[in-house]
Amino acid sequence: MKKLAVLFHSKVFVAVVLSVVAAVSVTTAVVLSNRNVSSDVYRMIKVFEMSGRTNVDRADVGSMTPYVGMNLENGDVLSTYEESSMRLSLDDDKFLLMEENTEIELSATGKEASAKTKITLRSGAVLNEILKPLSAEQSYEVSAPKATM
Repeated sequence: MKKLAVLFHSKVFVAVVLSVVAAVSVTTAVVLSNRNVSSDVYRMIKVFEMSGRTNVDRADVGSMTPYVGMNLENGDVLSTYEESSMRLSLDDDKFLLMEENTEIELSATGKEASAKTKITLRSGAVLNEILKPLSAEQSYEVSAPKATM
């Protein structure tokens, strides 16, 4: 016990502990300073809610049955059928409700700060809810057979 007390009070022990603390502090500072939070945040596009029979067609995978929480990708074609609906969450501040008998193609590029979203409505009806104003670098477009907004 006495040897342990002497070790804790020795200059070598104190120097080693201070060196370890300094190394951890420098590493943490370097990691945090190299993060660019605003431009590196990736987009999150998910199935938020759904009911009835729905479908997702993905070019490299084929036809899939979606589920709540499923991540969607650029180019996905989503469909709802009779007495069905699907609600999507885009970047946690935009929502899209697909009514029954609706088919859309999702085009989503860029990162969250420069998000470019295009919904091509092939058939049916959608309701869009945008909670925050878009920045100058962002766009949200809905293209229907006879109109584009």
